[in-house]
Amino acid sequence: MFFAPCQPSASGDEGMYYRLAVEVLEKGPLALERTPLYPWFVALCLMAFRSPISVLWAQAIITASWPLIVWATGKKLGMRPTLALWAGLAVAVFPPFILYPTRAWLTESLFTTLLFLALWGLAAGARFWPGLVWGISALARPISPIMALGYPIARMTRPRQWLPFILGLVIVACPFFVFNALTGKDRTPYGTHGGAGILDIIRFENGPCAEGTQVYAGLL
Repeated sequence: MFFAPCQPSASGDEGMYYRLAVEVLEKGPLALERTPLYPWFVALCLMAFRSPISVLWAQAIITASWPLIVWATGKKLGMRPTLALWAGLAVAVFPPFILYPTRAWLTESLFTTLLFLALWGLAAGARFWPGLVWGISALARPISPIMALGYPIARMTRPRQWLPFILGLVIVACPFFVFNALTGKDRTPYGTHGGAGILDIIRFENGPCAEGTQVYAGLL
């Protein structure tokens, strides 16, 4: 860590995540109406260390792995060792990657770590466990299933290559979608952030999407 973490804000997203973490501690892990992974992470830090600062320290430790994962992924993709090393160093000195995890409670700390790990696994030739990790990332940010239609699938040219990946993703993500559908929560299987998706337009023609607000995923 290059900068010591400060006390998280009590308002905005940080205040919301604090309230969600308290809700997890008081009512259980399935009480949330947001993507649950990051509130679970915050609740675990608060339960273990009894201090909001522990969340920032945990984020700093997790994100410190990013340069190593990027370097390893570059090598798996066939980059020259020097270029792979420079890629890792670029991540290590990129200011937002240094400042944000140690200054604010952000889902990106977990989300980006999980995507980096999944991409490393895909570059190494694995399929099923990167799908599992990608599915876990969907519990941090609901846009993750949509992103899975991009780079991972584009690199897999045959169904026998991408089916294990999709299976791993579905195994993790579907239970939360089904749980929300059965409990009367949002049935939309993905999220939008300020825009309108096709399913959102059908279901919320004059509702949240028309107002420009976020529609959260059925994974929540």
